[in-house]
Amino acid sequence: MALGVRQMARELGYAPSLISRYKGRGMPMESAGVARTWLDQNVAMDVRTPRGADLAATDSRPPSDYHSARARRETAEAELAELKLAELQGQLVRVDEWRAALAKRAAGFREGLLQIPARLAAQLAAETSEARAHALLDAELRQVLRQLTDAT
Repeated sequence: MALGVRQMARELGYAPSLISRYKGRGMPMESAGVARTWLDQNVAMDVRTPRGADLAATDSRPPSDYHSARARRETAEAELAELKLAELQGQLVRVDEWRAALAKRAAGFREGLLQIPARLAAQLAAETSEARAHALLDAELRQVLRQLTDAT
């Protein structure tokens, strides 16, 4: 007969919420002994501090036993694989590449804006119609903004 979450928490000395989380991860609830074995094999020791334990007496360094080290390595490798997959699927980008692309786009936009006076000075000086001068300026600004949004 399986123990309830609260009873298991009392027997192991952990919070019921932690026991619920471990149960969701597959911790057996048949007995405290079976649960302890599962905890030793599946949970890093430095994460599990029983309620009421003397924290000053515990060593703050991570455990050095083979199973804990292997679990940490497997976790790190799984996280790295997830990051690589997200990058390949286009859900994740490298910050340095993103910053470089943004800087390139901003520089192009800046140059486009700065070239407007040189491109339009002669045309605007000869223009007598205010509406035509406005239309020329509007067209140039829209062209620069279109280049900004269309750039890849």
